[in-house]
Amino acid sequence: MTFHSFHDPTHLYFVTASIIEWKHLFKNPKYVKIILDSLVWLQKQKRILLFAFVIMPSHLHTVLKPENETISNVLQQFGSFTAHEILKELKSDKQQDLIKAFKEHKRDDRHEHSIWQDIQAKNIYSEDVLWQKMEYIHQNPIA
Repeated sequence: MTFHSFHDPTHLYFVTASIIEWKHLFKNPKYVKIILDSLVWLQKQKRILLFAFVIMPSHLHTVLKPENETISNVLQQFGSFTAHEILKELKSDKQQDLIKAFKEHKRDDRHEHSIWQDIQAKNIYSEDVLWQKMEYIHQNPIA
């Protein structure tokens, strides 16, 4: 059974964000810092409450609750900011192989590159599901 996300201001969400082609971008701490800085900024701006997260080499999971925003707006802000910052660092580091891969596998013709696969958010609709997702996050290895 698949659950589709819909915005409910009372729900928490289990979010998964994966790098295009599952590239192990987050083995490098500078790219992890971009993710952490973005999550902190979203918290400070009172756009999310963050309950748990894990960053693995090629993807991340979070449990969060949007504040004063829809889940789609939060994910768009997170995805856009982090993609731009990651791409800026890749260019600065002259990571031509990764830049080429992100260009070849772009998901949207409006953009030159895609860093993220579709960022997915699933509604957490019960306490049991919350505990399952929290346990899943805590059992995942970190980058």
